[in-house]
Order: sequence, then structure tokens, then C-alpha cells
Amino acid sequence: MEKIAYKLVVSDNPRECFIKINKENIEEFLGAPIFESKRIYSDTPPGVVIGLAYNGYGGGILFIEATKASTSKQSDSSKGSLRVTGSLGEVMKESSSIA
Repeated sequence: MEKIAYKLVVSDNPRECFIKINKENIEEFLGAPIFESKRIYSDTPPGVVIGLAYNGYGGGILFIEATKASTSKQSDSSKGSLRVTGSLGEVMKESSSIA
């Protein structure tokens, strides 16, 4: 309503100003659509953690999955390692290491 009132105020002739809201201009009045994400797991299984990410549209939920992998060089007494891929910031790299 504020945006409609503003259009009337700045109009040269507000008495003849007709504003129609339709699907072509609804985003102008309501803003960008809100994105919803579906939950993948009803109960988070072992090896999966939930992380949060933020971006220009607000943010989202990330499901970070881990699995045990072995190589022929790895012995039973070795600790293993963590490899993260993608364009991760320092906070995500730190969180992955801690997890």
C-alpha cells in the first residue's frame, strides 16, 4: 500500500492515476519471491550435518554429508583426512574441520 500511495503522490494528476496490480508487475509491489527449500531428511542420518548459508536472497540450509573412504595406502591405525571441495569461505572450512 505504501508503494501505491507513493505512486499517487508523485503522479502529476493523482485523481486520474489508475494502478492495476497483475502478475507482470506484482514483484514491483511485493519484492522478490521468497525461496523455500524442501527438507531432504525427516531424521538426519549419521554422517550428515545441517549447515546454514547466506546469500543475497537470504540464505538456505545445506546438508553436508561425510562417508568413510579407504585407500590401499591407508592402514587400520591411520587417522584419515578431510578433503573439502568447492568455493568455501574460511568459516565453512573451519566448521568442516571441527565437525
